[in-house]
Amino acid sequence: MTNLTKIMFLGFLVCAIHISAMAAQNVAVQLIAVGDKTQATSWAQAAHAASGANNNYTIAGVDPKTGSFYAAMHDVRSSSIPLERGGLWVVWDATMTKVWCYLSTDSILATRGFFAVPRSQLLLDPALLTTPGSNLEAGLPPDASALPSQIFNAINNAPWDAIMTGNVPQTNWSENKKILSIPPKPPSKYGYGPAPFKYEILGTNDDKYRTPVAFNITGTDPITGMPIPVYKVTAMRKSVLVPFVNATNTGSGGIGSFISAHHNVTEPCGTLSEGLSGAATTTGLFGVTGPGNVLNVFLDDPLDSPWYQMESKLYVKCTAEKSQETGVAPPANNPLMLTNPGVSVRERVLGQGRAVNAVNATPDSVSYAIWNCSIMSGVGTYVTINNLNPFNGAWTGVLPDCTATANPKYPLLIKEELITDSPTPPSITALIAPVNAIVTTRLAWQ
Repeated sequence: MTNLTKIMFLGFLVCAIHISAMAAQNVAVQLIAVGDKTQATSWAQAAHAASGANNNYTIAGVDPKTGSFYAAMHDVRSSSIPLERGGLWVVWDATMTKVWCYLSTDSILATRGFFAVPRSQLLLDPALLTTPGSNLEAGLPPDASALPSQIFNAINNAPWDAIMTGNVPQTNWSENKKILSIPPKPPSKYGYGPAPFKYEILGTNDDKYRTPVAFNITGTDPITGMPIPVYKVTAMRKSVLVPFVNATNTGSGGIGSFISAHHNVTEPCGTLSEGLSGAATTTGLFGVTGPGNVLNVFLDDPLDSPWYQMESKLYVKCTAEKSQETGVAPPANNPLMLTNPGVSVRERVLGQGRAVNAVNATPDSVSYAIWNCSIMSGVGTYVTINNLNPFNGAWTGVLPDCTATANPKYPLLIKEELITDSPTPPSITALIAPVNAIVTTRLAWQ
C-alpha cells in the first residue's frame, strides 16, 4: 500500500519538475526545515515577520479526497523507504526572492531525514499549484489561493537545512536503534526491525503510519556508507508535556465523578506509568479508592518526542511496569489494540493532534501532548503530577491560552533543540532570537 502510494506520488513529480524550473533559480531558500509540531507555529510566525510581507501557504499532509500526500519527507537512500507525510507551512517575501518552509513530523523521523546521506528532501504534490491553502497556522495572514510555481520549484526536492526536535540527535539515534531492535522486549527492544527497516508503526483507527529506518549521526551512513557532515545543536526554549483526560463521564467510576477533588497522578513508577501501561482503571490512574471503569489509553508513536519523554521519565528504575509498551510485540500488536479485561484498552495515535482528538471523543480516556498554547487553549482536562500544576497558579483542568506561564518546578519540561549544519546558516541564525521571543520565558510555544 505505502509503496504504491510512493510510486504514484513520484509519477506526479516527474511532470512537476519541468514547471517553472528557471523561476526557481531566482528564489533563495532561507529555511527548509523538518521537525516536530511543537516548534512549527512559532517558527512560522518568525519567518512571517522576517519576510516583511503577507504571503503564506499551509496544507495538511494528505489529500482527503485521494489519500495521496500533499507534502512528504523523501528519504532518497532507498526507493523502498516509504514517504513520511507531514503538515506544511511556506512563507515568502513580496518579490518572491526568499522562501521559508517547515514540514511537521516526529522528532526521530526529522532526525533521520537530516542525518541521512544523501540528506532527505521535501517532496511536494503538483496539486499544490492549484489547491487553496488551509489556514492551519495561528498568527499568519489568510493563506494564498495556491502555492506559486516559483516557490514550489524552489523548495520541491530540496534537502533539509534544519530540524527542530524535542531531543538531541544522540538521544534520537539511540532510541531509533531500540525501536528497530528485535525480538521485542520493552524498554530495551521494541521489535519494529531488524535494521535498516522492516515494520511501519501503524495508527489504530486510521491508515496513517510512521517508519523507523536506520541512520547514524557520526561516521558513515548505515545504508549508503557515505560520510556524515558535522552538525550544530542550538538549545531553544523548553516545552511543557501535559497528560490529559476526558472527564465527561460523571457516572459511577467515571473520571468526571471525582476529577475536581482528585486530579493528581504520580511518577515515576506511579499511577501514571501504571495507567499508560494498561494496568490501571479510571480510579487507579488517580489513586482513588473504589471500583473504576475501563481506562482508554491512547499512546503516541515511539518515534515522537512526547512518547520518548514519557518512556524515559516515568519508568526510571521501576520494578513493576517498565514501559508504556508493555505487552506490545509487533507485528502482532501493530496497529495497537491491547485489552486488559475490565481494566484498560490501549490504542495507537500518530501525532499529538490525533491524541487530543481521540481523548476528546472518548470518555474515560488518557493521553499526553506538548502544550501548544494557540492550538490547545481551552482543551480539557489536564492533570497535575506529584501535586505540581504544569502552569503557575491553581489547577483549573482546562489548558490555558498563551498568556499562561509554565511552572518551572513541573517535572515534564522538555528541552527543545534546533539542529543545523555547522556553522548555522545566517538566515536561520537570524530567526533564533525571534522564535525564543515569541515563546518567551513562559514556555508558551505557539
